[in-house]
Amino acid sequence: MSNILLKYPILAFSSPNVLIAIGTEDELTKCSKPALLSGYYKNLKLIDSSGRCVIVEHGTKVSSIGPLWGFSLFHGQQLRVALKFKQGNCQVNLDDFKKKIKTLMKADEYSWDSGGNFNEIINRIDASNSIKEINQFLYELTYATYG
Repeated sequence: MSNILLKYPILAFSSPNVLIAIGTEDELTKCSKPALLSGYYKNLKLIDSSGRCVIVEHGTKVSSIGPLWGFSLFHGQQLRVALKFKQGNCQVNLDDFKKKIKTLMKADEYSWDSGGNFNEIINRIDASNSIKEINQFLYELTYATYG
């Protein structure tokens, strides 16, 4: 991928109100051809479990994934992508991180409340003692729900 070592799980912010939990480098660097061509990775903001924030400049196709050159009827062509990061990174403060996550969730409350437990999710974030704890919780929540 690159020489940047991220501590997983990470949260990716792909647009002002879109939050994606990612558990591994394999998940981060796998995408469909239409997503890559539409600029999915351009300026993708990542916050890892240590609180480090990095921004992806862009992604470049490395190879296709799977048989038949990565083609899938349901997902289009699946690609492995190399990421180029912008120079520099920052460290995120836990309280600011909590605030940002809750703001994003409230902006999309309908989706986050699909299990009827939105207030429990917010309370769990408030009670978290680290960014790693929040990232792990959101990753588990996402994959328990949408697996």
